[in-house]
Amino acid sequence: MDGCADIYALHCPLSVSAPAEPKEEPPSQPILGELTASHVSPDSVQLEWSVPEGTFDSFTVQYRDAQGQPQVLPVDGGSRTVTVPGLSPSRRYKFNLYGMWGRKRLGPVSTDAVTGEGGSPAEPEEEPPSQPTLGELTASHVSPDSVQLEWSVPEGTFDSFTVQYRDAQGQPQVLPVDGGSRTVTVPGLSPSHRYKFNLYGVWGRKRLGPVSTDAITGEGWSEGAMPGERCTERRPEEEPTQPILGELTLTASHVSPDSVQLEWSVPEGTFDSFTVQYRDAQGQPQVLPVDGASRTVTVPGLSPSRRYKFNLYGVWGRKRLGPISTDAVTGEGAWTCRCSHPTLSPEPPSQPTLGELTASHVSPDSVQLEWSVPEGTFDSFTVQYRDAQGQPQVLPVDGGSRTVTVPGLSPSRRYKFNLYGVWGRKRLGPVSTDAVTAASEPKEEPTQPILGELTAPHVTSDSVQLEWSVPEGTFDSFTVQYRDAQGQPQVLPVDGGSRTVTVPGLSPSRRYKFNLYGMWGRKRLGPVSTDTVTAEPEEEPPSQPILGELTASHVSPDSVQLEWSVPEGTFDSFTVQYRDAQGQPQVLPVDGGSRTVTVPGLSPSRRYKFNLYGMWGRKRLGPISTDAITGDGEETASGSASEPEEEPTQPILGELTAPHVTSDSVQLEWSVPEGTFDSFTVQYRDAQGQPQVLPVDGGSRTVTVPGLSPSRRYKFNLYGMWGRKRLGPISTDAVTAPAEPEEEPPSQPILGELTASHVSPDSVQLEWSVPEGTFDSFTVQYRDAQGQPQVLPVDGGSRTVTVPGLSPSRRYKFNLYGMWGRKRLGPISTDAITGEGGSASEPEEEPTQPILGELTAPHVTSDSVQLEWSVPEGTFDSFTVQYRDAQGQPQVLPVDGGSRTVTVPGLSPSRRYKFNLYGMWGRKRLGPVSTDTVTAEPEEEPPSQPILGELTASHVSPDSVQLEWSVPKGTFDSFTVQYRDAQGQPQVLPVDGGSRTVTVPGLSLSRRYKFNLYGMWGRKRLGPVSTDAVTAEPEEEPSSQPTLGELTASHVSPDSMQLEWSVPEGTFDSFTVQYRDAQGQPQVLPVDGGSRTVTMLGLSPSRRYKFNLYGMWGRKRLGPVSTDAVTGEGGCGHLTDHGFVVGGALAGPMWGSFCCSWKRVMGGMEAWVGAWRRRRRAGGVFLWLVGSVDGWLMGWLGGRRNGWMNVWRDPEEEPPSQPTLGELTASHVSPDSVQLEWSVPEGTFDSFTVQYRDVQGQPESLLVDGSSRNVTVAGLSPSHRYNFYLYGMLGQKRLGPVSLDTITGEGMCWICPCPLWALGLECPGAGMGPVLTPWEEPPSQPHLGELTAPHVTPDSVQLEWSVPEGTFDSFTVQYRDAQGQPQVLPVDGGSRTVTVPGLSPSRRYKFNLYGVWGQKRLGPISTDATTAPLPHPHPRDCAEEQLNGPGPSRETLIFLGGDPGRPLRVFCDMETDGGGWLVFQRRQDGGTDFWRGWDAYARGFGNVTGEFWLGNEALHALTTGPPTELRVDLRTPRDAAFARYRDFTVAGPEDHYRLHLGAYSGTAGDALSYHVGSPFSTRDRDPRGRPRPCAVAYTGAWWYHNCHYANLNGRYGTPHHHQGINWFPWKGFEVSIPFTEMKLRPQRD
Repeated sequence: MDGCADIYALHCPLSVSAPAEPKEEPPSQPILGELTASHVSPDSVQLEWSVPEGTFDSFTVQYRDAQGQPQVLPVDGGSRTVTVPGLSPSRRYKFNLYGMWGRKRLGPVSTDAVTGEGGSPAEPEEEPPSQPTLGELTASHVSPDSVQLEWSVPEGTFDSFTVQYRDAQGQPQVLPVDGGSRTVTVPGLSPSHRYKFNLYGVWGRKRLGPVSTDAITGEGWSEGAMPGERCTERRPEEEPTQPILGELTLTASHVSPDSVQLEWSVPEGTFDSFTVQYRDAQGQPQVLPVDGASRTVTVPGLSPSRRYKFNLYGVWGRKRLGPISTDAVTGEGAWTCRCSHPTLSPEPPSQPTLGELTASHVSPDSVQLEWSVPEGTFDSFTVQYRDAQGQPQVLPVDGGSRTVTVPGLSPSRRYKFNLYGVWGRKRLGPVSTDAVTAASEPKEEPTQPILGELTAPHVTSDSVQLEWSVPEGTFDSFTVQYRDAQGQPQVLPVDGGSRTVTVPGLSPSRRYKFNLYGMWGRKRLGPVSTDTVTAEPEEEPPSQPILGELTASHVSPDSVQLEWSVPEGTFDSFTVQYRDAQGQPQVLPVDGGSRTVTVPGLSPSRRYKFNLYGMWGRKRLGPISTDAITGDGEETASGSASEPEEEPTQPILGELTAPHVTSDSVQLEWSVPEGTFDSFTVQYRDAQGQPQVLPVDGGSRTVTVPGLSPSRRYKFNLYGMWGRKRLGPISTDAVTAPAEPEEEPPSQPILGELTASHVSPDSVQLEWSVPEGTFDSFTVQYRDAQGQPQVLPVDGGSRTVTVPGLSPSRRYKFNLYGMWGRKRLGPISTDAITGEGGSASEPEEEPTQPILGELTAPHVTSDSVQLEWSVPEGTFDSFTVQYRDAQGQPQVLPVDGGSRTVTVPGLSPSRRYKFNLYGMWGRKRLGPVSTDTVTAEPEEEPPSQPILGELTASHVSPDSVQLEWSVPKGTFDSFTVQYRDAQGQPQVLPVDGGSRTVTVPGLSLSRRYKFNLYGMWGRKRLGPVSTDAVTAEPEEEPSSQPTLGELTASHVSPDSMQLEWSVPEGTFDSFTVQYRDAQGQPQVLPVDGGSRTVTMLGLSPSRRYKFNLYGMWGRKRLGPVSTDAVTGEGGCGHLTDHGFVVGGALAGPMWGSFCCSWKRVMGGMEAWVGAWRRRRRAGGVFLWLVGSVDGWLMGWLGGRRNGWMNVWRDPEEEPPSQPTLGELTASHVSPDSVQLEWSVPEGTFDSFTVQYRDVQGQPESLLVDGSSRNVTVAGLSPSHRYNFYLYGMLGQKRLGPVSLDTITGEGMCWICPCPLWALGLECPGAGMGPVLTPWEEPPSQPHLGELTAPHVTPDSVQLEWSVPEGTFDSFTVQYRDAQGQPQVLPVDGGSRTVTVPGLSPSRRYKFNLYGVWGQKRLGPISTDATTAPLPHPHPRDCAEEQLNGPGPSRETLIFLGGDPGRPLRVFCDMETDGGGWLVFQRRQDGGTDFWRGWDAYARGFGNVTGEFWLGNEALHALTTGPPTELRVDLRTPRDAAFARYRDFTVAGPEDHYRLHLGAYSGTAGDALSYHVGSPFSTRDRDPRGRPRPCAVAYTGAWWYHNCHYANLNGRYGTPHHHQGINWFPWKGFEVSIPFTEMKLRPQRD
């Protein structure tokens, strides 16, 4: 060491740095103690454990629930107990406890526990503990990155707590706390940020709370602040005191039979708004919003003589306070009974008057209306107006208000507002005013709102109240989605200002999952979700109701008033049945709350028998009966009444509106300003254009129209029935909402066993079960005595059916199918033998043949006729009505045997029809009875045909075009835009009829498009109007495909060479170099996209290598460019007078190489690769260098400094001076970036690289050019320690690194400059000697463990491996594919498993795994694996291809008969109706000529991905095996249909490919059964030998009969002369269907 001191003194002064403080010992690993179950109940287990040594960061408890699903319960690190809730009684559970310590998971420790029994114990339990209470939540200690919360529990105990808040990014966070804690510290917060904390207490299955508090974290460390100093805390302003709700009252003077006026007070503070909640007469929950300034509200629409409970809530900010409650009984409905006591009745109040309506405050999106009431008072008001889309809107206002704000308007738009006053049952007014909303002020883009937690605080047996918060921003509206008890998706819309909604109509004791979405502009954010189980029903289900006595209390010559009682229970509705004077059966519906009804329209002096039935659910109970004789007709002329009653005034229909619209229903509401109606009917047309009629009872003012189609405009007409008159209609239009994305469909139902329970000589009763799910309907199929197939339809709720009309002593086989959506499931089957025909000892009396009475048409409209008939004697099994439609086609309408009336829809106006009615009696068809009638003229002149104006393209971008058009005259129902996409495929864009502009998205840039616009008017398609547009070029020219230049090998040594290349055009993302090593193994070297040179290391001497360079550009791999090179010869070197100079690889056990850095006595730094050998000569250590240098060298051997050495220069060549890296510092540090700076004291570098690892531990590299001295490293994580290494690149050498440790985060940067030199030397400045810095032990080399293949499929292998020691930077998997080509799969260094895709089935593969560590490639470790065989290596059809593995519809190869020698390329439809369809015909654009001859159709033609015919030879081969089914799909731009046939076969060429088919099902109509048995014919061959073949007459090729009902190979786009692509039952002969597909698959019974 003395020698060392002399050297320092001579050459450079010693620079001493402060010694590093000794590091603390790392904490010892903690230990988990024993886990026990201390408290066990039927639904929970309390776990306790100890930690004998150390501390854990957190714990997790793992177990499986009663369904076997794994569950995880997080526990904070300070807890030693936790209660696991929600368990099942009398069940064994195994609990595993893990402790988290840093990144390690220690444990588990385990215990078993059996939950208690669920039943009541023998001894009565004590009173259940009272519900605990949460006290106040406060923030006691606040720092820049944490908040300590404290709370109290004034009463009871909680099982656990949860703290909820949102982090700085707005993400919800949950912190669990054990039930014994009263304080918790929330870590990881951001400085100077406001947080809101919600604390919930968990008590059994209930979650109570929250209690809340706000806190602002302290400011971060500011510049100049000393560590430990804290910034001044901001104290939150004092919050306003919480308001208080006073008493809720009502007085007798404000209670009527149908309304109650509520009054309340607010002793302290103010509320933002109120809500009144109650249940209506049907038990449905109702909510009435009230503004915050009101103290009174009238609740309208109640039922007389009924008790109601009203709850009033006050809304204060985000809190809902209350409720306060009151009960009230509405007045009796029969006020007229008091008319005989005028002295007791007050004078009826005078009719109130509406004053002027004004618009006092106008903003861009709202208008405040004000009005006066000069005289009297109103019960309530309604404001009506039309929104920006022209849809009518109704805003209810309570009767005490004189002002209301209309929200949700559009800026700069004129609105007309009508105000109506509701007084009793009258609607007075309107008074009106116009207002124009203000122009929208430019404002900053609103930040996207955030949905908070969704909870279910109130749960009953049939409803759930949901509550949620919106921590930031506002939503336009919300939707709640869930599935009902039948598994059908339900959607509940909620306005954007609400934070709570009650979901009614649920089933008891059922788990529901609710998803809440927030609508913000056109975005749907969320969902947030919650699960809840509805409560058990509070009482036993109601017992079956009982009908009492039926009496006729009031009788007149033309009417009878019936009265009845219901001694027990309630009915849903009643029906009264009787026969009129003509003997025709009549039915009168009555609502379930009535006990009296008047039967009108009777004849005088006639005896009537009335039957009353009660409807209870699906049951019809009764009847109870009474007889009555109507009065004499003369009695009314000279009746005993002193004064005839006034003729009642004709009632009036008010306005019809659609206030609630969903994707499949519309709720209609209307008013009756004057009078009353007997009933109403709603008429509209469904999605297929068929007229529909919905009857409504006369007391209703609202009805929901179900079963509509999404995004479709409907027109609804409401008629009022008054006596025999039909008044109206009043009308409204509504567009159904778009379909919501459906959740997972309900599970497929299952058919149980089919049995024959009752058998007679001519009938069999079948019974079956449905163990799981529900079906829409069933069909029973069998063959009759003549062998003809018969089909009997059965509704989906039935489980039994009687099959009539069978023959005695005959065996029948019955097949039952269940229809579920579009699927037909089954069949299940049974055999039965009918009884003998004459085995009865006493033959029963032959029933008399029934007789058909007269057929009449009492009600006729322009498009329908109602037929009525009588059956004077006997009964029929069923009826059929036959007639011819407007096209002369025969139509048949089946009617059940109990009916005496039917309405025939879909007729044409002003047209004569003849209707024939047949009665079916056993096997006989009796009749017909007939009638003629002429349909009425249309009720109003049809509107004139609208006209399409000009179509223009107003806004054009690279990928979209905005189209605009006008409609100079009339209105259209909808529009369609048609065009062809970049692939030439036709595209159709539907547009609603009110729009005049649409944007066509998804176009290709710089491409010409032609757009055709059609207008839909009723069933007509008018137009098109057209325009051309060329999409714009992109704003920046897209980068053209780059080009690889020449690859050369410039520097060649025995074990390395340098590759160089150029990129003449463009840029690449990255490169890969591929070559084979000396053992012939393929090697891959990745290179970043900015490099143009790379050095290949580890080569063998005197060996020829071929290098291939690939460029990666996006997802493309371009290239390769290649070069050959031979490495240099090896050698042992030569000795010179100045040392051992090595020209090749060194040999011998004492030789090695290293990178050294030294200080010459005179001059600057130099470095060289040297070889050393230790020799003892006068106590010194000698160093032999590869190359020649001179100067003083500090030698390092085995990590120890051996002393200074003198080296000398070889005079043969002077190496250039080597540049030096200076200190690396961090000049600017933020939470997500660090700016690095460095110096270069001597020389220059070509470039620099900065290396570090990201938060996930993945290596990152940043290239910097050689002239830079600073760089900013972005995208870092806050409060994270990073180690940065800087290397300098000089030619092929990489010098350095110098390094730096720093922690991101504001004001919290610790900089630890640690420049590392290979020999541990540093010279801080000129004239200063070298200084030693601490030398860290290099990390030990990692090891690869075993490689296994645990999971193998036909086309993939999953590999797993371990790394027993150390870590790798990355891995590569190498193998050869089925063609023997080498493949390389890169894997990141943190992975321990990878799946190798794209393999071939039943093939052995060898996989080699290499680990990359720095510049070394370690390994390989290897394993062999054989891929699994395919279930069907040579699939014979698409069904077997589907069994080989799921996938999309695709082109593939099958093998006829499974013969590998008979391959056939086909297209498989894997989506339609379960998939597995082999498509053999497609028409879609007319691009393929189908006017071909016999040979072409036998072989097939076209492209299976476009238009084609697969070929009759292939069809014959595909249908000769097991039974095959055929499906035909038909589509137009507006609609679609399909036809399906069983037992599809095509004969061979010897039988002219004759067609055979079985039973039909579908929606397109049966057009193909007409062609069964027909041979195939083409233009040049007609096996039937007609003078003019059908194929020539109708320009196609088909199984023509005489000639066709289907012609799917006809001329494309020809709509006349039956020559187009026709399917007659669907579109007739004058429509050429634009898209058809014919497909087959093995029959699925």
